Amino acid sequence: MVPEFVSKALKLLKTRSVLGCVIMFDKDSELGTSIPDSALQVSEVFEESEWEEISRNVNIILREHNVLPLMHTLGDNLICIGEGRANFGKIYYYDFDFGIFELEDSLKSFLDKRVGL
Repeated sequence: MVPEFVSKALKLLKTRSVLGCVIMFDKDSELGTSIPDSALQVSEVFEESEWEEISRNVNIILREHNVLPLMHTLGDNLICIGEGRANFGKIYYYDFDFGIFELEDSLKSFLDKRVGL
């Protein structure tokens, strides 16, 4: 079952039309100095009907970070949302080669600052 806060986030991402959006980040940030890319691009916002299967497939990798998947980026990496007590609602970028990076404290902040929607 899709957690309610994930369902709400997925619906918001769909209504804000983030598919194809470029996610900007500071080159001097931890993310900017850790990955070779200069920006990220959203290639897929997960459908609720597919979310459980996607979540199961990446659970072994993401569970140690207490995050759940929301979107794919070009290059098949993930934008995730925190589910733990200390990181609930925070937005993260998970790169399968370079690890996990916090992007914003909330989905609203992520959409306002990073995506510019």
